[in-house]
Amino acid sequence: MIVASVDRIKKILTGWTIVELDSAKEIATHGNYLVFDRFVPHTNLPFSGDLHFTLYVARKSLKKGKESCYSDLDALMHRLMTQDKEACFIDKIELASVSPRLFIYAIQLRIEGELDGTDGL
Repeated sequence: MIVASVDRIKKILTGWTIVELDSAKEIATHGNYLVFDRFVPHTNLPFSGDLHFTLYVARKSLKKGKESCYSDLDALMHRLMTQDKEACFIDKIELASVSPRLFIYAIQLRIEGELDGTDGL
Protein backbone atom coordinates (compact mmCIF):
# COMPACT_ATOMS: atom_id res chain seq x y z
CA MET A 1 0.00 0.00 0.00
CA ILE A 2 2.77 2.46 0.87
CA VAL A 3 4.71 1.93 -2.38
CA ALA A 4 1.51 2.25 -4.44
CA SER A 5 0.59 5.44 -2.57
CA VAL A 6 4.02 6.96 -3.21
CA ASP A 7 3.66 6.08 -6.89
CA ARG A 8 0.24 7.74 -6.92
CA ILE A 9 1.65 10.95 -5.41
CA LYS A 10 4.52 10.98 -7.92
CA LYS A 11 2.04 10.43 -10.76
CA ILE A 12 -0.04 13.40 -9.63
CA LEU A 13 3.05 15.59 -9.26
CA THR A 14 4.75 14.76 -12.55
CA GLY A 15 7.50 17.23 -13.28
CA TRP A 16 8.48 17.53 -9.62
CA THR A 17 11.63 15.80 -8.41
CA ILE A 18 10.61 13.93 -5.25
CA VAL A 19 13.12 12.01 -3.17
CA GLU A 20 11.65 9.29 -0.94
CA LEU A 21 14.49 9.03 1.54
CA ASP A 22 16.62 11.96 2.53
CA SER A 23 19.74 12.85 4.41
CA ALA A 24 20.31 16.30 5.83
CA LYS A 25 22.24 17.59 2.83
CA GLU A 26 19.90 16.34 0.09
CA ILE A 27 17.06 18.75 0.91
CA ALA A 28 19.14 21.65 -0.41
CA THR A 29 20.04 19.70 -3.58
CA HIS A 30 16.69 18.14 -4.53
CA GLY A 31 14.28 20.57 -2.88
CA ASN A 32 11.44 18.09 -2.25
CA TYR A 33 11.28 14.88 -0.28
CA LEU A 34 8.48 12.61 0.83
CA VAL A 35 8.16 10.85 4.20
CA PHE A 36 5.57 8.23 5.18
CA ASP A 37 4.08 9.28 8.53
CA ARG A 38 1.38 6.80 9.56
CA PHE A 39 -1.44 4.46 8.57
CA VAL A 40 -4.86 4.97 10.19
CA PRO A 41 -7.19 1.98 9.63
CA HIS A 42 -10.88 2.55 9.03
CA THR A 43 -12.81 1.01 11.90
CA ASN A 44 -15.98 0.34 9.90
CA LEU A 45 -14.30 -1.03 6.73
CA PRO A 46 -11.92 -3.98 7.01
CA PHE A 47 -8.68 -3.87 4.99
CA SER A 48 -8.87 -0.12 4.39
CA GLY A 49 -7.50 3.07 5.87
CA ASP A 50 -5.72 6.35 5.29
CA LEU A 51 -2.00 6.64 4.59
CA HIS A 52 -0.45 9.91 5.73
CA PHE A 53 2.66 11.45 4.16
CA THR A 54 4.55 14.70 4.57
CA LEU A 55 6.00 16.29 1.47
CA TYR A 56 8.77 18.70 2.44
CA VAL A 57 9.31 21.47 -0.09
CA ALA A 58 12.48 23.53 0.33
CA ARG A 59 13.00 26.93 -1.20
CA LYS A 60 16.25 28.89 -1.03
CA SER A 61 14.39 32.18 -1.33
CA LEU A 62 10.84 33.43 -1.23
CA LYS A 63 11.56 35.19 -4.52
CA LYS A 64 12.98 33.78 -7.73
CA GLY A 65 13.60 36.56 -10.16
CA LYS A 66 10.39 38.52 -10.41
CA GLU A 67 8.23 35.57 -9.31
CA SER A 68 7.40 34.41 -5.81
CA CYS A 69 8.15 30.87 -4.65
CA TYR A 70 4.52 30.76 -3.60
CA SER A 71 3.60 30.23 -7.25
CA ASP A 72 5.16 26.74 -6.95
CA LEU A 73 3.02 26.01 -3.87
CA ASP A 74 -0.07 27.38 -5.65
CA ALA A 75 0.62 25.08 -8.62
CA LEU A 76 1.08 22.08 -6.32
CA MET A 77 -2.16 22.84 -4.44
CA HIS A 78 -4.05 23.29 -7.72
CA ARG A 79 -2.73 20.00 -9.08
CA LEU A 80 -3.70 18.09 -5.93
CA MET A 81 -7.14 19.70 -5.68
CA THR A 82 -8.12 19.22 -9.34
CA GLN A 83 -6.83 15.70 -9.96
CA ASP A 84 -9.08 13.09 -11.56
CA LYS A 85 -9.67 9.62 -10.10
CA GLU A 86 -6.87 9.99 -7.55
CA ALA A 87 -7.66 10.02 -3.84
CA CYS A 88 -4.87 12.25 -2.54
CA PHE A 89 -5.85 15.12 -0.28
CA ILE A 90 -4.02 18.02 1.37
CA ASP A 91 -4.58 18.02 5.13
CA LYS A 92 -2.32 20.95 6.01
CA ILE A 93 0.50 23.14 4.71
CA GLU A 94 2.78 24.84 7.18
CA LEU A 95 6.20 26.43 7.40
CA ALA A 96 8.27 23.71 9.05
CA SER A 97 11.70 25.36 9.24
CA VAL A 98 13.42 28.63 8.47
CA SER A 99 17.14 29.18 8.28
CA PRO A 100 19.07 32.15 6.86
CA ARG A 101 19.16 30.53 3.40
CA LEU A 102 16.33 27.98 3.35
CA PHE A 103 12.56 27.90 3.86
CA ILE A 104 11.06 24.42 4.27
CA TYR A 105 7.31 23.88 3.94
CA ALA A 106 5.61 20.71 5.22
CA ILE A 107 2.64 19.61 3.12
CA GLN A 108 0.65 16.89 4.83
CA LEU A 109 -0.98 14.54 2.34
CA ARG A 110 -3.56 11.81 2.90
CA ILE A 111 -4.26 8.87 0.59
CA GLU A 112 -7.40 6.81 1.06
CA GLY A 113 -6.62 3.17 0.40
CA GLU A 114 -8.10 -0.31 0.40
CA LEU A 115 -6.29 -3.64 0.32
CA ASP A 116 -8.88 -5.29 -1.93
CA GLY A 117 -7.24 -3.86 -5.05
CA THR A 118 -10.18 -1.71 -6.19
CA ASP A 119 -8.20 1.54 -5.89
CA GLY A 120 -4.93 0.29 -7.29
CA LEU A 121 -3.25 -0.22 -3.92
